[in-house]
Amino acid sequence: MNIGNNQRFEIFIQSWIIHNVISGQLYVLFVISAVAILTITPQAFAVTGITISKGDSAGQDCVTAKNCYNPDVVTVSPGTTVTWTNADSVSHTVTSGNPSDNQTGTIFDSSLIRPSTTYSFTFKDPGTYNYFCQLHPWMTGEVIVAASGVTSGTTSITAPEFGSFATIVLVIAVTGIIALSTRRTIIQKF
Repeated sequence: MNIGNNQRFEIFIQSWIIHNVISGQLYVLFVISAVAILTITPQAFAVTGITISKGDSAGQDCVTAKNCYNPDVVTVSPGTTVTWTNADSVSHTVTSGNPSDNQTGTIFDSSLIRPSTTYSFTFKDPGTYNYFCQLHPWMTGEVIVAASGVTSGTTSITAPEFGSFATIVLVIAVTGIIALSTRRTIIQKF
C-alpha cells in the first residue's frame, strides 16, 4: 500500500509541476498574443482623418501651404471611411468636384460643417475624387482610392502585411493549444 501511495504522490507532484509550468507558459503566450494584437490593430483599423485647418476662411494662405484641408491629398483603400473635422471657427463644406465644374456635389456633399463638428464619407470605388469648400472655393483637396498600398500626403501608410509576424503569432497560438490539450489530458488521467 505504501508503494502505491508513493507512486500516487509522485504522479501528483509530476502533474502539479506540469500544470504549473503549462499555466506559466499559457500566461506568457497570452501576454505575447495580447501584445501582438495591440501592435497589429492600430494599423489594420486606422481611421483616415482630414482636418479643416483653423483660419482657412480668412484668406488663401492655406493654398500656398497646401493645408486648407490637412492633408490636402490622401490615398486610401476601397471601403475606407474618411472623416473631415472642422477645426476652424466658421462653417465649411466638403463637396465633390471642382469649383469650376458645372455639376458639383454629385458624389458627396457635407452641407455646412459647423466648427468642431465632422462629416464622414465611405469611398467604395477606386478613383480620384476632388473636393472643395463651396463657401471658400480656394480650399481644395483630393481623395485617391487605390486598391493597393495606402499613402497619405508625404507620409507613407501601408496596409498591414503580417508576413513572418503572422507565422510567429500562429506558432504561439498552436503551441498554446497543444499545451492546453496536454494539460487537460494529464488531468483527465487522474
